[in-house]
Amino acid sequence: MKKIVPVMLVALLGLALAPALVGCRAEKEMTAQEIRDAAVEAWANIKTTQFDINWTSSATKKNDEPSEVLMLDILTGTAILDEVNQEMKMEMEITVLYLSPEGDPEEGGTIDMEVEQYFVPKGIYTKTTRPGQFTSWTKEDMERDWEEMSPMKQEMELLTSGQVELLGSEEINGTDCYLLKVVPSIEKLWEVMDKPEMGNNIVKEKVDPQEMIKSVLLRMWIAKDSFFLMKDKVKMRMVVRPEDVKLPLEEEEKFEMIVDDKTSSTYHNYNQPVSIELPPEAEVERLVLLG
Repeated sequence: MKKIVPVMLVALLGLALAPALVGCRAEKEMTAQEIRDAAVEAWANIKTTQFDINWTSSATKKNDEPSEVLMLDILTGTAILDEVNQEMKMEMEITVLYLSPEGDPEEGGTIDMEVEQYFVPKGIYTKTTRPGQFTSWTKEDMERDWEEMSPMKQEMELLTSGQVELLGSEEINGTDCYLLKVVPSIEKLWEVMDKPEMGNNIVKEKVDPQEMIKSVLLRMWIAKDSFFLMKDKVKMRMVVRPEDVKLPLEEEEKFEMIVDDKTSSTYHNYNQPVSIELPPEAEVERLVLLG
């Protein structure tokens, strides 16, 4: 009898736990579409955020000769985003490497810049510094609504523009996340890219993005608890022809330029207090020579 009692206790314990275990197994896992919709809904509750960005872009000339790398751009930066006051501040370090004879020999094949940018209702203020050479301030009028310029809004538009697939789960900076593969609409991607602040000011207006953009690989990591975007990675390849850009190319020089872009951003400090203040010197457009 003494041996039966422990067995019965184990059996009763198993019966007591069975509903909970069944409930866990029966809990419906979210689909990629449900995660996407939850992320878009959560975006409406975002007041502030900060993010770090890393971007590289290489341009390769491809013609009848072996491929030749023309230029490599490297950007690292941080940003503060205030959705309530519709303001943003970005600080970036940019290096441009000319890896071919077409590079500027006076710069020794390398250009280093430090850029500080303020997006405020009065306009876009940009401070550019070439270490040891000059510092300049410029101002552009704000020609578009904030929703067209907000990086977070643009991310959500890409997320909802195409197909999504759930690849699994990964942890980002201690936060458990859903990993989504996103196949965005090429038209929406081009709409996001086709802005002066995105650096797209040399491409002609009547360009077919379907012809220029050859491949796009987009991944998004969505937090399981808040459904906030925690990280994204984009890889894109474009093929640019001479007739697509506003450059003084020789008539006989017909070539295709292959541009490979890689961007990675991580987001943090959601809905934490932020302060974006435009420096007084930004109000006066000027050029200051250094050294």
